[in-house]
Amino acid sequence: MSNTTLCLDIGSGTQDVLLYSPDMEIENCPKFVLPSPAIQIGRRIEAARLRGENIWLHGRNMGGGVTRFIRAHQKAGLTVTSSRSAAYTMADDLNRVTESGIELTDNCPDGFTPIRLTDSTKNGGATSLPQQNSPGRTESRPAHRITDSTPASQIAWADSNSGSPF
Repeated sequence: MSNTTLCLDIGSGTQDVLLYSPDMEIENCPKFVLPSPAIQIGRRIEAARLRGENIWLHGRNMGGGVTRFIRAHQKAGLTVTSSRSAAYTMADDLNRVTESGIELTDNCPDGFTPIRLTDSTKNGGATSLPQQNSPGRTESRPAHRITDSTPASQIAWADSNSGSPF
């Protein structure tokens, strides 16, 4: 059995995935592109902005790309609050975060919409995939968790509802 390698490139716009197997020609290896975690969470923030909802950010520090959605939320005149751990997404210096108008609080204020910041699922697996054929929906479902011991033959990408690999 050869070593199969899962290659991920998670940027601020997309996450590119390649499942490389030395037994296959590179052009035949499974590969796909998904929206990055920052874009997926940014869409949730944007949806809350369009509904006129104040938001509370919680979770943990995540990679770049989501801050532009947070700033747009503030620019629209809506309130943004954040847990301390999630606030590090905006800046390493929490004084800069509070000076930007974001209040730090450990609990979601009444009437605020909670938005979880994370680059991955809570168990450390792959990021979430958006629901298929669902314009305007913001829910996600966990992607299949793949480890370096998962044989390529056991990886199923199909959506259990549609049978579509994407």
